[in-house]
Amino acid sequence: ALSLTLVAALVACAGAVTVVNVFPHRGSTNGGTYLVIEGSGFMQPADVNPWDAQAVFVGAIPCDIQAHYTDSSRIVCITRASGRPFQSSARLPVTVQFFGGLGEAASSTLSDAFYYEASSTPALWWGKAWAGSGGDVLSFSGPLVYVASADQIEIRIGESVCVTGQEEHPLKNYIGSQRTVDCVLPANALPLAGNYNVSVRAKFLRSDLGECSTPACFWLTDPGGNPSGYGLGPVILPANTGRSSSLLQADWAGTLDITSGSAYHFTMFPRVDALTPLTGGLYGGMLLTITGSSFSDMPLENEVTVGGILCAVESASPSLLTCRLASSTDSPTLDPATGARPTSRGLLYRTYLKNDPLAADLLARPTPTATGVLNARIDWVGSNGVISNNLEGNNGLLTRETVGYFVPPLNASYSFYVAGAVSVVLELGTDDDISSLVTIATSASSVSLDDFASSPAAFYANQPISASPSELMGPTTQVSLPIPLVVGRRYAIRYTHKMGFGSEWLRIGAKV
Repeated sequence: ALSLTLVAALVACAGAVTVVNVFPHRGSTNGGTYLVIEGSGFMQPADVNPWDAQAVFVGAIPCDIQAHYTDSSRIVCITRASGRPFQSSARLPVTVQFFGGLGEAASSTLSDAFYYEASSTPALWWGKAWAGSGGDVLSFSGPLVYVASADQIEIRIGESVCVTGQEEHPLKNYIGSQRTVDCVLPANALPLAGNYNVSVRAKFLRSDLGECSTPACFWLTDPGGNPSGYGLGPVILPANTGRSSSLLQADWAGTLDITSGSAYHFTMFPRVDALTPLTGGLYGGMLLTITGSSFSDMPLENEVTVGGILCAVESASPSLLTCRLASSTDSPTLDPATGARPTSRGLLYRTYLKNDPLAADLLARPTPTATGVLNARIDWVGSNGVISNNLEGNNGLLTRETVGYFVPPLNASYSFYVAGAVSVVLELGTDDDISSLVTIATSASSVSLDDFASSPAAFYANQPISASPSELMGPTTQVSLPIPLVVGRRYAIRYTHKMGFGSEWLRIGAKV
């Protein structure tokens, strides 16, 4: 009798599951929306039989329950992606299912409770830089509908938050629903140097409170007064809807690591903030202390050179290295496989007025209007958004010459791709001597703005079907002939970018 009474009580409890309300009513097609479900009879995660289970579904798609915010009258779950990016769905039912350890089950469904909405899906389609170190200020743009404050945007590099803030870096409106948001890579708590993906979430102004006492912590209201959930969004390249669209979807904003085959968005580099001491004896032996970020805590995974001479790392943490200085009379450190010296990150650039003569002898040239180092990706589209004026903020006619080294990550034949406005000439050397440079690809005139985000895949897809490879590749075309290169060696590289009035941009890529 006792067991029958217990079973009856459990069945009655399970049958009492009731869903009364669900909000927000819509959210990102990429998931990541906090869905709040109000009702009764829900399982309390902190006080349950380990054999019991509770699940939430949006249509047929699971919604991941957040135990921290869930109790007997409220469930908070995070939606998963709809599987149809940027395509709004029909209104879907939201179902709570309960499964008891003794075999009992119950469920409650609220019809037409939620739908995935294209315009509630945030996206980033431009970045000022796709590499950086702790302390760097990054800028991203994309369609962020309804967003009114930088505090509502969360950007992550891997698992590290790139810090936004409306007070320090106000959200900038650009065109229509496009917004530009700045964020700061923290000097501490960064991942190790390496390649990472970027993610964006349109979040909630009070989410920093942690324990949310009211459901309003989990949703926003658009200007029309409709509750909207937002959620996660992708990093994408805007593209025309022609033949290239399917290829662009496969070649989106990521960069392919050709040594591993994995795609990534952002490269994190170590940052050096201070050195102690700043002077030392000619014969070495002193300990050099380096403070910064994104170091490995394994000494052998860090390589330090001073003047090209190896400094042996003795201790390491993510923000501090100590190494033993070698004698200044030692030979510079060389790669044992290639004989190459270590190469600093970045390309040097000089910008001149467009009609200035660029003599081979730098001393014979006029004074450049700007100089600097590009330490991230060499493709850019300005400083304010996906279509912008030239980088110096000058609407005049300019020419930028950028020089450095290309270091192949593996032995292969490389084809280089270039596109831009107004024109771009790309040169590559046979070694690291700038005198060996020869033209390998040319974008002779402005590429249509519809294709400003084109990748090599999109370029090929837009060419006449009858075109042969020899017609599409070579020094006078946008794609170079395949060039065999040796892993780890330095090859001199230079591009010359002539800019006109108005919107200027540049894309350079390579494939094997």
